[in-house]
Amino acid sequence: MRLLAILIAVGLLTACNNDNAQPFALQSGIANKSQLTEAESTQAWETLMGACQNLAKMKSDLSDWTLVATSLSRTERDYGWSRAFEISFRIADQPDGNLLSRAAGHVCTFTVGGGDQPGYFAVKNDCARICGASGGALVPVPDMVFLDDPQSHGYRARRDADAQDFARRIKAAKPPAFGNDHQAQRQLAYLYSNESYDKEDRIRGCAWGMYIVGLSSFAGSSDRSNLDYECGSLTAHERDAASREAESIAARVSK
Repeated sequence: MRLLAILIAVGLLTACNNDNAQPFALQSGIANKSQLTEAESTQAWETLMGACQNLAKMKSDLSDWTLVATSLSRTERDYGWSRAFEISFRIADQPDGNLLSRAAGHVCTFTVGGGDQPGYFAVKNDCARICGASGGALVPVPDMVFLDDPQSHGYRARRDADAQDFARRIKAAKPPAFGNDHQAQRQLAYLYSNESYDKEDRIRGCAWGMYIVGLSSFAGSSDRSNLDYECGSLTAHERDAASREAESIAARVSK
């Protein structure tokens, strides 16, 4: 009996030690709806869990894990990403702990990527705070570089294809925009502000927004709201440059 008790105790201790040493040994159970392989999908999940220990600790209150590819916005381009993914999960209706309570019953989405600045961010503040971050702020995670390695052929190919597509769309929008097509002008403001990696294009986007709001006769409330976004991230010097560009645009637009 004494020997049996010792063997049981040793077995329990070994199991506990294994649990502590391998917190992510269980299958992630994440639904992979991206172009990543299953191994890469699991690696992305494990890397996020490792970077945000609170997710690992509260895993029992989190369900419906999903990984999807998502389109790039200005935010991801600012980080030098050529592709981005979203990891989503649902929080229990009555979770344990205060960190999850404010987002109880909701779906949280973390955008993850590699590129020049690998890491993750959550737009919703109640989701970001689970990991001690602010909504929209990038949390650097160097190990996420595998998602979008700048040294890889795939990264360079995606950046080249993106640049070619951007140039094609700009070329198509310019003639009608300077011909005073209002929608084409809005499209140029959007493309320059959102679809380029080049800071100079951000100035051009702001310039078109300034032209639409200040120098045209068709601006609406949405155009004024867009202008705040198009110019909001620029310095005073860059806004001055955009203002001069807007005057140049006005001189070239057909009346």
